[in-house]
Amino acid sequence: MKIESKKLYLDEEYSESEDNIYDQYHEYSYRIGSFLMDFSSLEDTIDSLLIERINDRSHEFGFQTIKLFKFKQKIILLRDNYKSLIRYLSSDSKKLRLLSIVDSSYADLVKLSEFRNKVAHANWETLDKNFFVTTDVKEDTQGVYFVRTKISCRLLYNASRKCGSLSKRIFNDHEKILDNTLRRRM
Repeated sequence: MKIESKKLYLDEEYSESEDNIYDQYHEYSYRIGSFLMDFSSLEDTIDSLLIERINDRSHEFGFQTIKLFKFKQKIILLRDNYKSLIRYLSSDSKKLRLLSIVDSSYADLVKLSEFRNKVAHANWETLDKNFFVTTDVKEDTQGVYFVRTKISCRLLYNASRKCGSLSKRIFNDHEKILDNTLRRRM
């Protein structure tokens, strides 16, 4: 999922689209809502896997542990936990294969999380005909500028699908890791 962004400084020519967001309001609101719901489902998968790793007999302590975590903190904890399990495998090839799976899933989760933040915090009234919307305000040595990110309905649709496929992949990765580490010892 490639995300295109550009800078627009305050002193540059800028005209807000007065009607584009309203022309596409229903499609965008549907796609944004669907994506945010699908991302929430993905986060619930992460929560469930973390809670199981913390204590597979009682979920209460797991919920108490992660209740204040941000999404990135959750995926870092899960990644680090998996890596600590994998580290004790005797087969180097199996270690490398499983570490590669963990790193790939983690990278995809970070990208999707960053996109989710852009969608959730975008100023949708600034959406233009080329699908660029203001997602951040920053400053550098040249001055204050808007970060304009291209977010089309197609991109939102693809991101929603990515949430579902990533959720399944992470669950399957979880099972592979446990099968090759903890369950193997039993």
